[in-house]
Amino acid sequence: ARSTAMQYPTVADATKAGYILAGQFTPGAGAHYVSISRSAGSYTSHSSAVDPANPLALIYQGTAPTSRVTGLMYGSFTTTAPEGFAGPNDRWHRHTNLCITFDNGKIGVPFPPDSDVKKSACDALHGQFMRETLWMVHAWVVPGWESPKGVFSHENPDLTCADGTMKTDAVGFCWLSVKTSLVGM
Repeated sequence: ARSTAMQYPTVADATKAGYILAGQFTPGAGAHYVSISRSAGSYTSHSSAVDPANPLALIYQGTAPTSRVTGLMYGSFTTTAPEGFAGPNDRWHRHTNLCITFDNGKIGVPFPPDSDVKKSACDALHGQFMRETLWMVHAWVVPGWESPKGVFSHENPDLTCADGTMKTDAVGFCWLSVKTSLVGM
């Protein structure tokens, strides 16, 4: 997992390889970059095994081209939380009521996950509504970005907004522009 993350040390490296930003920067969770062409192979199979070399998303400390990689995210469509990585420490999670929009090569998240947003509100934005998402787990495997809450913790408290806080807008994204976010350098 670590060597895979280090193949894309900056956002510029990820975007050059075809990764695109999904949503915006979220304090504690970073900026997730996904590759549509690579995503199908990133999901775990029915065996619940994880291929550490094939993450669903790369996680960055911001959205500027020079923002550094901090970790990875893996996904699974299994009906129960997958076995995933060796040992009992990977904390798989799901989100509910997620609306995802696709516009001009960008992936948007117009409403907060796990909120009471309705499918009709998502439909009005021509979005894809997911009552429940696939299983996901973060892996904070990049040296210098190990989460104090654990390698597989949902959030890494070292990932803050550009102003050093966790202040967010109503959707859960940093309320200040994250294009200049270079926290944790």
